[in-house]
Amino acid sequence: MAMNHADPAQIPPLPNISRKVKACAACRKQKVVRCFMDKSGPPCKRCAEKDLACVLNKSLQTLINERVPQTNALIHDLEVVSTSVQHILKTLNLPSMPQLESSRFIAPSPVSGEQGDSNHLPDIGPSCDNSPDLSPQDEENLPRIPMHSVYHLTKLSALRSPEADIDASPGKSIHAGPHADFISQGIISLKDAEMLFHLYTDRVDHFAYGVGARYKTLEALRCNSAVLTAAILTVAAMHDPKANSLYPICDREFKRLMTESLFDRHVDRDHLRALCVASYWLHDSSWTLTGIASRRAAAMDIGSHLETLREKNDEDAADFIRIWFLIYICDQHLSTLYCRQGEMREDRAIEHAEWLVESSTVTVSDQRLVSQVTLLTIIHKIRALFGTDSGKPIPTVFASHISSFSRQLDQWVGRWSTTFPGMCKVQEGFEAAHGATAAAMAILNIIITEPVVREALVGLPCYVQSMIGFACMFLMKLITNYGNQLVDRNEFIDILSRLVAAYQVTPVNSWHLVHHMGNGLERMLRALRQQPSNTTIDPATSGINLHRQANLDLDFSLAELGSMDMSMVNTEALFLMSGSMDMGVMGG
Repeated sequence: MAMNHADPAQIPPLPNISRKVKACAACRKQKVVRCFMDKSGPPCKRCAEKDLACVLNKSLQTLINERVPQTNALIHDLEVVSTSVQHILKTLNLPSMPQLESSRFIAPSPVSGEQGDSNHLPDIGPSCDNSPDLSPQDEENLPRIPMHSVYHLTKLSALRSPEADIDASPGKSIHAGPHADFISQGIISLKDAEMLFHLYTDRVDHFAYGVGARYKTLEALRCNSAVLTAAILTVAAMHDPKANSLYPICDREFKRLMTESLFDRHVDRDHLRALCVASYWLHDSSWTLTGIASRRAAAMDIGSHLETLREKNDEDAADFIRIWFLIYICDQHLSTLYCRQGEMREDRAIEHAEWLVESSTVTVSDQRLVSQVTLLTIIHKIRALFGTDSGKPIPTVFASHISSFSRQLDQWVGRWSTTFPGMCKVQEGFEAAHGATAAAMAILNIIITEPVVREALVGLPCYVQSMIGFACMFLMKLITNYGNQLVDRNEFIDILSRLVAAYQVTPVNSWHLVHHMGNGLERMLRALRQQPSNTTIDPATSGINLHRQANLDLDFSLAELGSMDMSMVNTEALFLMSGSMDMGVMGG
């Protein structure tokens, strides 16, 4: 039997309820029509004098008025849900659902527009948990964390710790559904998405120690995480020379999803994985993303999974640790490039990183990952002691520290050289300046002499590319300041020309850093060839006091080297590349 709905225009208006309560309950019992009460509320004058309980009962009109904001909020929420469902049905070419019956009796709200006016809704206030009051047992077991104490007293949901919410546990995936992303909306075709997905999993993910490619198929990836899908496709598009038109689309979608989740209290493991993938390669936003990733991971306490891994050899725990280590690597890379303090500190997981390679779940990628973590731990200690380059000589009191760090690096080489036979042997016995020069030349030589490294040039992250550019700038400034004393000019020109050729023949699109590096290195080569070859400084008069800033005719920077938008590289990295390459000798 169909329901008959009356025409709203024919429904007679309800009479207004204007009666207001003017006396408290105690006074009304004594037939007092009105009691005297100030604006602050009960007690009234009579109840105060007689020490009575003064309770002002609310009238029906007051109760109705108090429920109007909540009723309006519920109606608004229903309209939002209805509008969203209608949009989904339209996108999937499915029949639309009938109009809401409640809309026949209420005025339409502006939720169907591009952006409704949220100012018409009252401020309902922060949400609270319906938790019982403090019990004696609670008082005996007081929270040890200060914020937990505040939550215990206020029950404000926003103050609850992430681990207190079972549904938001780190291991729980938030299923996005295969029809809830920009692929199903037709923004990018399924064919292009499949191509980019396989490019990442087959060629690119190896450089990130296999952390990103958790899912074997694009369908599985889309079902589990929309933001990880966007991150992987964005990075893959940046590596594909034929995907110039796809990169801005994927990058825009990834940033949109990241922006929407910025204030989410809980994220899942794949969200952290997406942050890792993007931080490792997207040089225009890596600093921001790494900071977010480190704070999210710290809130989820994923470093504590190392103990679980050691006790149970659990693969899930190993996966958490891989993510934690990759975030640490990204953080230390950027700390070096930006000459800033990193977000992360060496916790128990970082200090005992080799526990990962001792577990039964270890892979070759895990060995590579741990080797980098242990190396960056040493570099972090060096940077923490000496700070950024201030152009001052190194005090002699630091001589013992330099020797200690040198021994630690030698031990690192000895530990991992048997696991990964090196293609470039570190020479010993040189002084600090000669050692730095040899290391810079070795960086360039390994690129132009090893086919495997040349083929992998496209997959190297921004950190490695920046170090290559830094090595070139370092050697060029040595030649400019000191002629052939530390670097043979003709040898460097030959190496640089071969390096330029290696960059220019690497197939990448115009968005990739390799493309910009090739053009910048070519300009550096032309300038070096035009510079007079007899430029030198007498070490007897200068004392090889490299902390003195020389007036250079050539002042390169990373922006000149890459010819890119300044927003893509931070100012600290620019200073690092263009500033003084000081190597002050130890002062007295």
